[in-house]
Amino acid sequence: MVFIADWEDFSVKAWELASKSPATTRYTLKLLAHKAQLVLKVTNNRETFRYSSQHLEAEFNKIKTFGLTLTRLLTKAADTRKASKHHKKQA
Repeated sequence: MVFIADWEDFSVKAWELASKSPATTRYTLKLLAHKAQLVLKVTNNRETFRYSSQHLEAEFNKIKTFGLTLTRLLTKAADTRKASKHHKKQA
C-alpha cells in the first residue's frame, strides 16, 4: 500500500490505475470521526494508493468530485462487461 500525502499526486495515480484496469478497480472513502480524518483508498488488488486528510472542510468538495467521476468511470466499465456477457449468451 502506497500512502500519498499530496492530493494532486494521489488523484493522478488513482485515475491512471482506474483507467488501466476499470473492471478490477474499486475505491473506499472512510470518515474516521474520532481522528477527524477522511481516508480515500483506491486499489485493483495489485496496487493500492491511499490518501488521508484532516482538512475536511477545505478538501471535501474535491474528494467528492473525484469520487463521483471515478464512480462514473467504473460504472461504465461494469456496464460494458454486462453488455458483452449478454451479447455472448445470445450468440
